[in-house]
Amino acid sequence: MKVSYVLSAVFSSLSLVSSAPIEDTDDKIFLRFEPVCNTAKSQRICGNGVAKCPRPGYIASSVPLCRTDCICVVMWS
Repeated sequence: MKVSYVLSAVFSSLSLVSSAPIEDTDDKIFLRFEPVCNTAKSQRICGNGVAKCPRPGYIASSVPLCRTDCICVVMWS
């Protein structure tokens, strides 16, 4: 039961960030979340809860979206 509340909170916060409007300003940093869930690709990218991000500019996030998988986020200003 607690797990569902935690997952609900995680997804709610991710949707707020990912749906934030993108403005063309120099003083803000935006995040784009790329979920990776239960695939062969996720096994290559994710290990021990730490993402090995597939593209330059992406950084690992410690927020898991799936049981054993992870996400990568890209930051730009």
